Amino acid sequence: MQTNPSAQFTASRAFSPQSAVTQSATTQPAVTQPATAESATTQPIAPPNSSLPPDIYLSALIVSLPICVGLGIIFHKKRRATLMRQRIETLERIWRLNYRKTRS
Repeated sequence: MQTNPSAQFTASRAFSPQSAVTQSATTQPAVTQPATAESATTQPIAPPNSSLPPDIYLSALIVSLPICVGLGIIFHKKRRATLMRQRIETLERIWRLNYRKTRS
């Protein structure tokens, strides 16, 4: 049984509506060629489908957005607490200096 090399290549790729349109428009009648060892080894290999569907990006956004907002709130509260401690320390130093001045 002889097969068309271009048909093998297009069949190994993932199906998409766009590829179906281009395949149906460019399909030509199969030409029988003698099967040789050389033609079998020089067949192009289809690249893996590396593009991710848009659903993955949307689900990643849905998961990561609340995490980022939560971490932002936590860090903001810690920063506010640190600033408050620094202000209190500064005021205490000022009060100690004023106390020493009035006692002397």
